[in-house]
Amino acid sequence: MSLHLYDTALLNKLKSVFENVVDASDEKALQLSEDSEAMVYLPLISFWRLNNNLSTEYAQAPLKNLGRRGTRMINDAKLVNYELAFNLEYQIDIWSDRRSECDDLFTELVLFFLQEPNLVIYDENAKQEYVLPVTITETVTNVDLTQFSDKGNLYRQVITLSVPNAPVLFPKKHKIIRTRIVKWVLENFRGDRFDI
Repeated sequence: MSLHLYDTALLNKLKSVFENVVDASDEKALQLSEDSEAMVYLPLISFWRLNNNLSTEYAQAPLKNLGRRGTRMINDAKLVNYELAFNLEYQIDIWSDRRSECDDLFTELVLFFLQEPNLVIYDENAKQEYVLPVTITETVTNVDLTQFSDKGNLYRQVITLSVPNAPVLFPKKHKIIRTRIVKWVLENFRGDRFDI
């Protein structure tokens, strides 16, 4: 089970009510939503995981035995696993060139998360679905009037969500650390030398 599953679950939840959604930070959201002609379609909803702080709720001693060992019955089979919990925090940004449209999407999205305050996560290892609570922790209007001359009118509303004690399971029958392919990125490389 991966933290990325929570990102995917939030993307699917947002796309179930609104089509133009990107998983990107507020700095990259507009850039990633561009089409081949560098046109950004508005309104737009973007989201980004701000934090994934380890929850120490399951700690049995200071800095020792973090996590919880347990067994779960999955499809009549006992699965031994280790479970960590994280307190996840997401920022959802609503973008529009019209303030009324931005405000309308904002209030509709707040109502949506109040009426359906959950994320549905599917764990491939356990072949099981988890429904986890989501709470709105903050709402902010974030309009930078100084940028209107550069980008035109661009209004933004921000919703911060939290997913407390989001579990990440490690089945005992699988390796915890898998082999990963190392990707090299060379910066300032000019033929046979590096420019500093």
